[in-house]
Amino acid sequence: MASRVLARLDQPSTGSYYTHGETVSALNEAQRFFCFLTLGYQKTLTAAIQMLAGNPTVRMLTIFGDWLVPLRVNIHGGAQLRPVRLADLDSLDADWQNVAATTSSPVARYAALGFDLLALYPQPQTAAVNFDFTYAASPPPMAADTDVPVVPGEHHADLVDYATYRLRYREGGAEFEKGLPYFRRFLDGAAKYGRYIRQRNLAARYDKLPFEIERADLSALLDLDKRLVPVRRSPNGE
Repeated sequence: MASRVLARLDQPSTGSYYTHGETVSALNEAQRFFCFLTLGYQKTLTAAIQMLAGNPTVRMLTIFGDWLVPLRVNIHGGAQLRPVRLADLDSLDADWQNVAATTSSPVARYAALGFDLLALYPQPQTAAVNFDFTYAASPPPMAADTDVPVVPGEHHADLVDYATYRLRYREGGAEFEKGLPYFRRFLDGAAKYGRYIRQRNLAARYDKLPFEIERADLSALLDLDKRLVPVRRSPNGE
């Protein structure tokens, strides 16, 4: 894939203006962005969680280093937790941050804050509770030439498109503008795969769906005013 990107840029396979390392970095960025837009790289893992009264959140990135967003949370071997907002918990129980889970009142709800914090209600305070987390994950970085992206093979060309755009981006001017069609193709590929993941997540009754790329206003990215196209300047400002 790196060789394909360099070939598009009229560079030798080892790279001269664009190095091989820069190309691999651009491909890794493409894969991370693709997985972020589609939530298509998913895992189900078990973790034990115990909390302190007054501290109802846990930093999920300290448990799973590739955590993006939760798709489903279950008590291990038990019930599925209901996703809610913090405002819902405030309305349900003004003292929710200090409520401990019991045998008769186990953990029943969770709220996700950003890409790290997860709040539970009631909280497992007296003992750790095992949870099964199904979550969208950030892909492992590719380093060796034999590494294979985690996205389906039919979308590997989309990663090449993005990497080509990303490397052209720094040149600015006409070269930047030439890269925009590659970026558009990348977004089209992500939208196509996102539709598939959305249907799959709905069928599995997951709590989170991929981004609706079709509804986003991409005009600011893809239909630039010619006067706004960035120009690469030399160190002396010319």
